[in-house]
Amino acid sequence: MAIRIASLRPQDHTALVEFARTGMHFGRYVPNVWLARLYARSFLYQELAQATIALGAYGEGDRFLGALLARLDDEAPLGLSWCQRLYQRVYGVAERLLATGTESAYDRANAEMLAAYRERHDVDGELLFLAADPDSGARGVGTALLDALRDRARGRNLYLYTDDACTWQFYERRGFSRIGARTIDIPGTKGRATGVMECYLYAGTL
Repeated sequence: MAIRIASLRPQDHTALVEFARTGMHFGRYVPNVWLARLYARSFLYQELAQATIALGAYGEGDRFLGALLARLDDEAPLGLSWCQRLYQRVYGVAERLLATGTESAYDRANAEMLAAYRERHDVDGELLFLAADPDSGARGVGTALLDALRDRARGRNLYLYTDDACTWQFYERRGFSRIGARTIDIPGTKGRATGVMECYLYAGTL
């Protein structure tokens, strides 16, 4: 299947929420499917708010196949629409009332790994998000998106966060190296841990 890379279209955001929810396995710490969808949408908007590059992959009949979001530190973010900003405000209030602590532990682990890496290395930005439609049957979507990013940001040193539930091997096969790892608890109700997750920091020069 031929894959065309273009600017990500706003109408593809809803499909991308589902790609994120399933591909990043949000259900393991947000077991209710509807809450997981709300969380996935907030996560996507959080990444879109930072992104300076938003690419979509399209196939036959203009079918949406996947997307890549990245931030280059010397470029201005694309930003969110007013309704997306409103969603984030409302979700933020609900999250503070219902949060179990997963996100703060994950963010803390990532921040520690990045701080240690920055002590000895310069970074030019972050690969924020990469996801493909698991049901499309198309091969090479992630590679096509990463190649398009490389064309735009060749020679830049980017980092990315991932974890043991995601396809971190994809990044290793494309020149990224694991820089750090942290283990955190996956909290359940009433503060009881329901398992552990491995958080990883990768970095590579495009």
